[in-house]
Amino acid sequence: LAAKRELKAKQAALKKAIQERKAAEEAKKKAKAEAAGEDVEMPPAAEGEGAEEPEKEDEEEEEEAFEEFKPVDMDEVDIFGLEDISDVGGGMPLFASFGFEDWATMTLRFEVNVLAHSFRKDVKDPDRVGIPLEHLAFYYGKYFKKNLNTKFYGVETIGEVLDMVKDTVYACRKTKVVASRLPEDLESWNILAMLTEEVRRERFRRVEMGDESAKLKLSAPAGPLSATPQPGPASPSAGMRVPPAVRPATTLRPSTMPPRPVAVSA
Repeated sequence: LAAKRELKAKQAALKKAIQERKAAEEAKKKAKAEAAGEDVEMPPAAEGEGAEEPEKEDEEEEEEAFEEFKPVDMDEVDIFGLEDISDVGGGMPLFASFGFEDWATMTLRFEVNVLAHSFRKDVKDPDRVGIPLEHLAFYYGKYFKKNLNTKFYGVETIGEVLDMVKDTVYACRKTKVVASRLPEDLESWNILAMLTEEVRRERFRRVEMGDESAKLKLSAPAGPLSATPQPGPASPSAGMRVPPAVRPATTLRPSTMPPRPVAVSA
């Protein structure tokens, strides 16, 4: 209901803007004609049926302009059938309804997906198929130079953080190794926005039905989103044997480089 009211308000505001723009254009034409000393044609007096024609034409032009630029009901958009997420209709992007928590989780999808693929490529060891869940925070800190802060996401464990983006990455049940559901050679990163919008819709639907557990409890930052997690490498738990970071791919270069990777038991 709230979304529909917001959509109607946007449509009314857009219609008003079109009318104002049209009035401004007419006034500009009139002022230009007067400055040139030309006779300004006034609309014909209301006589018979012919007097209604200009008004009808104006209404038709206004409706055409409104149809071209009117806001789209995002809940009716076929998310995974889009060719351009920056314009789903009326100039609206797919992420028009994103809130802070949506941008944060989309960023998390990107980061952990890249980390999972980069780690496998960097270790070049068939016995090390991925990052163990218990070491994810450590390698996240090494690759991105910031903490994977569970408190920021409003949860207690790294596993719960992954559950927030389980459509993109997950921990295998048997090995507890982090893996990505997306292929390494993605043609476009648009899929991350699509997945985030799908989750946002479902969350909004549940909240509208009174399910308070569907709400995310992320800590809104005081500064830019990229600065929200605390900078610096993550510290492993006491007594946990953690291997040194291996060389990451290109731009994802950690602050320190070990001489060689150390194998980790699954």
